[in-house]
Amino acid sequence: MRINSRLLALLYFFLTLTFCSCDEKKKNISIETKQLGKKETIKTSNVNENDNNKNDYYENFKIEKENTIENLKNISKSDANNLYVNYCKINAKIINKINENEQIALEKFYYDDANSKNIIRKLNTKLLNIQLRFEEIGEGYVEITTIPDFYYNIFKNYVTEDYNEYLYLISEENKSLYSADAGLAITFKELGDRIISWENFIKKYPKSELVKEVKLFLKNYQYDYIFGLDNTLTFERDFKNQTETNKKILYINDENNEEFKRYLKLYPNSPTSKLINLFIENYKDKQEEEVFKLIRNEINKN
Repeated sequence: MRINSRLLALLYFFLTLTFCSCDEKKKNISIETKQLGKKETIKTSNVNENDNNKNDYYENFKIEKENTIENLKNISKSDANNLYVNYCKINAKIINKINENEQIALEKFYYDDANSKNIIRKLNTKLLNIQLRFEEIGEGYVEITTIPDFYYNIFKNYVTEDYNEYLYLISEENKSLYSADAGLAITFKELGDRIISWENFIKKYPKSELVKEVKLFLKNYQYDYIFGLDNTLTFERDFKNQTETNKKILYINDENNEEFKRYLKLYPNSPTSKLINLFIENYKDKQEEEVFKLIRNEINKN
C-alpha cells in the first residue's frame, strides 16, 4: 500500500487524531496557558453538518484563519502548538466538505470543452483567494487542499522550535506530488534527501511530541526508497526463472545503485544506510518476499 504526498503531509499528524464534532455554529476550545496559570478561551467557528450552502464552508475557512491569527497573538508557544493541532483538525473537516460540494466541478478538471474550462478557471480563482488550490493526485483525480506553506506561514513565528521546523519541512515537501499512478513522482535522490531531513529532525528533537508522527511516515519513505513503488521499482525481477515458489530479484537498477552509493557515502551512520546495506547484501540470495520481510522488520525496530 502506498500513500500520496498530501496524506504523507497530513498522516504524520492527523491519522492518530479524531475530528472534533459539534452541532453549533460557534464553539470554544479551552487551552491551558502555562505562563498565566489559567485557562484562556479561544474562539473558533466550526462546520455545521446540516448546512447545505457550500459557500458557507468557504466562509468558515476564512473565519477559522482570521480567528487563529488573532488568537496566536495572545498565547504561549506551547499553546500555539495546541492551537495548530486543533486548527488543522477543524480545517481538515471544512476542506473535506468543500471537496464534497465541489465534486462535480472537480470531475471536469481534465475536460477540454470551453464550459468545463470556465468552471475550473472560476473555481481556481475562488480557491486561490483564500489560499486553497487544486492538487492533482494521479489516475485522473483532483482534490482541493491548502497551498503548500499555508500552515507554516501562519504559525512559524508562534510555535516552538520543533513545530516550526516540522511545518517548514512539510511545506517544502508539499510543493511537489509524492506519488501518482502507482509510481514515485519525485526522484529517488529527492526521497533520500527527505529521509535524512526527518532523521535529523528526530535526532535534534528526540523528546518532541511530533516524533511519533514523524516516525510513521519516515518508515514509509524508507520502504519506498529501498524498493520503490509498483511502477517505479528499484530492482528488476528474475521473470525468466520465476515460479510460484521461486521469486527472486535479478538486480538493482543502475539509477538506484548510484543513488544508494551517494547516500551511503554522505550518511554512513544513518539508520537508512543500514537498510540499504541489508538490501544489497541479501537480495541475491533470498526470495523476494524474504528480502521485503527483512527490511520491514528492520524498519519497524525504530
